[in-house]
Amino acid sequence: MIQNFVFSFAAAFFSVVVFFIGAALMSAAAGHGEIAKALKGSDEQKPLPALNQQRTGYTADYVKEVWERTKTVDPELKSEKVYLKMDLVFPLFYGSVLACCLALVQRATGANLHFAALYGPVVVTVLSDWIENTTQLTLIGTYTASEASLDPGMVQLASAATVLKLACFVLSVLLIAALPLFAQTPSE
Repeated sequence: MIQNFVFSFAAAFFSVVVFFIGAALMSAAAGHGEIAKALKGSDEQKPLPALNQQRTGYTADYVKEVWERTKTVDPELKSEKVYLKMDLVFPLFYGSVLACCLALVQRATGANLHFAALYGPVVVTVLSDWIENTTQLTLIGTYTASEASLDPGMVQLASAATVLKLACFVLSVLLIAALPLFAQTPSE
């Protein structure tokens, strides 16, 4: 039983590491270094967490504030657009890692969970990430073209997708770690 937990915790840790390293590599490839510095703020500016890190969601005013700060180092928001486009592919990678970790731990522990309970959170994570990114790409296109006010409904959709993505990612990782609790046969 302890071996199963060690294996499941290692698999959960691996999936988190893959997610954060992948996000860091995408950020570097998109040229987000200066944007990250700008969002950290200066002495007179408060830090602004990136939109994709907002666990409690965001408003149209917050999006505008983030993009205005971003425009100080990337006037046309090109780096942000590149990042969002790369982030349309990244969910397939980290979603596959999560699914493989779930399958490996399930097989190693003998856990017996319904397919939907096991893989549903991963599917929702990936779909939510796509909704978040495509919606933000649409919003950023409108915003850079006219600097018109942002559509609150679209912002709400992107915000809800961000919150759902983060929650289901955490749920997937916790499920990987907890799978030995669902083992049908005692381990030796």
